[in-house]
Amino acid sequence: MDLGALVSADQRFLAVLAAVTPDDYGRPTPCEDWTVLQLVDHVVVGNLWAALILGGMDGRAAFDEVLARELASDRRAEGTAAAARQEAAFTAATPETLVSHRAGPMPARFFLGLRTADVVVHTWDLCRAVGAPEDIPAELVTAALPPFEAQRERLVGSGLFGRGADGAPPAGSDQERLLHLTGRRP
Repeated sequence: MDLGALVSADQRFLAVLAAVTPDDYGRPTPCEDWTVLQLVDHVVVGNLWAALILGGMDGRAAFDEVLARELASDRRAEGTAAAARQEAAFTAATPETLVSHRAGPMPARFFLGLRTADVVVHTWDLCRAVGAPEDIPAELVTAALPPFEAQRERLVGSGLFGRGADGAPPAGSDQERLLHLTGRRP
């Protein structure tokens, strides 16, 4: 599997996180009801969870395990370690390895797209929250759009992405389409 987009997304997230201070942790984010700290923890926990289910653990058991662990107070170090664990787990998996996702079993190649898309969009959220530049590199937008487009109806119905896409996607850039699809209104 080509992990290039995931590695780039992780590196971008960690670069923005490097500028975040504990004073920023209480700031609101575009993710309704989440602070910067909760957003960072979501990405870190998601990476740890991904590593566990790629290793064969049941999705629910893996979720319980990562939620039970206390994250290090140094979120930068924790984020770096979690990204490395996720990347190593994807490297060890075959594209057809089935993972136990809460949406149902799926091949690792599809899960890779979901994880990449999640990190890409939440990096934009973090940038918005802390005032960092919000432009998403074109190759990351290209990697993030297909998983969200494939799940458009499910995303809107889940309520997990704010308002989701309302009406036709904007005629603007691919980044605007991606953000619209995931309920963001820049």
